[in-house]
Amino acid sequence: MRVGRRAWIAPACLATSAALALSACGVGAESAPHEIDRADVPFGLVERADAPATPSHAPYSFAIFLVAGNRLQAATRGSQSTPTPRAQLRRLLEGPTPAEADAGLRTLLTPDVAIDHVGVADGIATVALSGVSSAQPPGSDRALAVAQLAYTATAIPGVERVRFEVGGEPAEIPRGDGTLTNRPVGRSDYASAAP
Repeated sequence: MRVGRRAWIAPACLATSAALALSACGVGAESAPHEIDRADVPFGLVERADAPATPSHAPYSFAIFLVAGNRLQAATRGSQSTPTPRAQLRRLLEGPTPAEADAGLRTLLTPDVAIDHVGVADGIATVALSGVSSAQPPGSDRALAVAQLAYTATAIPGVERVRFEVGGEPAEIPRGDGTLTNRPVGRSDYASAAP
């Protein structure tokens, strides 16, 4: 009879011991959250500062063009739905992310510039702008600002050239060589700023 009783007690003792051991491995409750040093976080759980701005869960991505030195550089943006040409150009106007700015990227488009409308027909995007004034960057910086718009617009599938309008009229814009035009422009017009 003793043998049977010991057999019954032993499994119960083992189960209790196992439960106590497992509970000792858990994290106790804390009264307030505290910051964990970045170096103590396991590899891959913290987003790198130089990681692209596109969230990994965004099903669509597209390129905008920012400025690095005196040349353009592509930056990726994400979207939860198929981006429209207007939405893509508006994302350009938002400028660089903090991580991109820390890496030296910038925009030459002034904050008062707005994209009012974008229409695409026969490979040409007509971009209606407002807020364009004499406060825009002078000379080569102005051409580089237009290059940002032209490169971003021609990154849109089906767009080869861009026509700019201000107040419903064709806008006279600088090309990369400093000449002015009110005709549609493409990437070849800003080859000196190519990424």
